[in-house]
Parts: sequence; C-alpha cells; structure tokens
Amino acid sequence: MLNTYVWYAESIGGLWELNRYKVLGGYEAVKPLAAGNYLLEFAIDDKPFYRFPFSVVVIKSDDPYAAEGNRYFIEGAWNEYGNIYYQRNDPQSSLTFTTWIQDKVGHQNKNSVPYEVKLVNARDGRVLGVNDGTLRLEPRWLKADLYFRPSGGDPNAYLKAGDLLREDGRYSVRLTINSKLYGAYPFVVKAGRIELQGRQIRENTDPMVYIVDYLSGGRYTSWWIKRE
Repeated sequence: MLNTYVWYAESIGGLWELNRYKVLGGYEAVKPLAAGNYLLEFAIDDKPFYRFPFSVVVIKSDDPYAAEGNRYFIEGAWNEYGNIYYQRNDPQSSLTFTTWIQDKVGHQNKNSVPYEVKLVNARDGRVLGVNDGTLRLEPRWLKADLYFRPSGGDPNAYLKAGDLLREDGRYSVRLTINSKLYGAYPFVVKAGRIELQGRQIRENTDPMVYIVDYLSGGRYTSWWIKRE
C-alpha cells in the first residue's frame, strides 16, 4: 500500500461521481511513483469494488534547455481502447470515435501532425467514412474526438450511425497518425446494433474490471473497442 485517497461521492442521476478527495496523512505523505506496475483499488468500508491497473514508464530527459533528469509517463487503458458513440443512441446522429494520444519523448514538445481515420467494412475493404486533418501531440495523454465524412458523399456532411448499422458484419476503425498506423479497432454489427465486446460483456467479466457501457455518466450505450 503506497497512498490512500478518501473520496467524496455525489449521486447524479443514479450514478455516483467521485468529485473531490483528500489524502490520508496529507499531501506531504504521497509517495512518488517509480517505473513499474501499479493498481488503483477502489473500496467502500474497506471492501474493494473496482480495480484499475496502470504502469509508470521512465524516459531520460533530452531537453537541452532543462536540467538533467527523467520524464514520467503513465500507461494503461489509454493505450488500449477507442470508443464509438452516437448521441442518445439515435441512428440519425453523427458517429463519433474517441481515442487518446500522446507523444512519448524526453523533452517538452507540442507538435501538430497529420492524421487520417477510416471506417472500413472488413468483409470487402469498402470504406464507409473517412476524415483527415491534424492532431496536436504532447508528452501527455490528450483526448481526440474524431468524426467521419461519407466516403464519396457530401464532403460537408458527417456519417450518421444509421449508415453503419443498416448492414450487419465486421468493421474496423483505422487511425493513421503521421503516415503510420496508430491502431485498428475491430467490432461487429449484428441485428442493427454494435455488439459489446471484451470486458463490456458483464456475464463473462470479473466485476472488479468490468467496463461500463457509457462514455461519461450517461444512460446511453457507447462501445469500447480494443486496439489491435
């Protein structure tokens, strides 16, 4: 046991939000983390109800304008997952893909790099939606919300969820950053609905590591897709 945080929780629409905390022993008691693997364990009355694994990676600083030392990076679910979502689960809403990106380098850096994201039918390679632009990379995790424009359609329109859901089959979101494949995120559409996968399937998953099926405190489903 390294550190203990005591959270204050508030019920919002039937969900409990952990909105502020104090450190047992005060902030001066917090032990800095070295490189290695760690586990956040959430508990009520000392009974654990959820665990979140992560790791710390250390890279030697190569910033010529700073003192010698190390830079520390957190690795975890940010590396592994993307999320598919559409507003209110309404098929007429735009399809959104969210993932997290970082520039793991030994110096302070803020780069804008080109990206391209495609929604591909895995059966025949047909591209349903595509978009491109630039993303800012920093040596920390940044959230990237990406949309699709209909392939061969109106360049000013966004692909709607219904354009995907009308045909069952296997699909993949493919994200390229700076001309390199960052990740492929495969999923299945069945009976007009995106299927849950992996740790989102409650019946097959330890409750301690179950992933809830919404993006941020809502009553509508979103889908967490593991990166290949």
